[in-house]
Amino acid sequence: MNPLISVLVPCYNGENTVINTIREITNEFTGIPFEIVFINDGSTDNSEKLIRQEMSSNSHIRLFNKENGGLSDARNFGLKYARGEYIWFFDADDLLFEGSVKKLYDIINDKSPDILCFASVTVDYKTKNYINELNNSDSFSYLFEGIYKDYLKNNKCNTFAWQYIYRRTLIQQHNLQFDTELYGCEDGYWNILVAKNCPHCKFILVDLNVVKYMVYPNSITNTTNQKKNREALEAYLKLHAKTLDLISQKNDCLQKTLEPYLIMTIEKSITRFLSCRCSLRENKYLISRIDSIIEENVGGSKLVKVFMLVKCSPIISSIAQILYRNIFLKCIKPRLGRN
Repeated sequence: MNPLISVLVPCYNGENTVINTIREITNEFTGIPFEIVFINDGSTDNSEKLIRQEMSSNSHIRLFNKENGGLSDARNFGLKYARGEYIWFFDADDLLFEGSVKKLYDIINDKSPDILCFASVTVDYKTKNYINELNNSDSFSYLFEGIYKDYLKNNKCNTFAWQYIYRRTLIQQHNLQFDTELYGCEDGYWNILVAKNCPHCKFILVDLNVVKYMVYPNSITNTTNQKKNREALEAYLKLHAKTLDLISQKNDCLQKTLEPYLIMTIEKSITRFLSCRCSLRENKYLISRIDSIIEENVGGSKLVKVFMLVKCSPIISSIAQILYRNIFLKCIKPRLGRN
């Protein structure tokens, strides 16, 4: 008998968190038919060994190894082997609210949605304090229940894939894949593709906090690693072009999502530029690329205003990058969340 939910967990050098991830998921799924599909994405530490040790006493775990290809590639790989009626993309360093999965299970059994969306709370990994407001009572309400396109007319897609549970046949029917070019920004585009291809599916949104979204200073979105920041900058520039292409298709139900998403791609390109450490010549080249995508309708953005101030000189932009990396990213950003 196939499980109801396949929890897909990409793992790359996660030896410090993988055991907690297994026990967190297993404890919350007690009494629920599920599987944990680990995709070992070319780990060079003890991740595989630790997972195999847990497999000996936990029949819900399945492990698949592959060469390192990044988060999107790992998720696409895992989708080929998942057996559950529903798919949940889970980040290995996050935690769950006690009893929340049982409530999701009851909703699925009662309502049989194609897509179920829920809430989360951001948590400081050091202090374990909640960064954003916690409102997690025993009761919850349905914020929306109906056809997805009706929700999208007045609302945006969520940025994160892990805040949704998707019916697997929905993904298979439309051959949906994560875009492997979009390092660090794949989730939002994935959800846009889901909305574009599945506008008539049954969609449910509940105000139930399920995931504790842990803030780590060295995560993809907070990293000061220069190689990763350059990769992320290129990804956001590509994402901007992909978003423009979707806008040109004039899909009415996606306009509420795509217009602000286009602004986001510009702002994220700027923050990644400010995170970089590069030569004056390279700075000049990057400034010209970002400047070319700025639209008139984003001129009021604070980040765009900052960029307009620093773009006049590669030397000034280099100073701004130093301040951003060493003060904002290290001291301020980790207190605001991973994004």
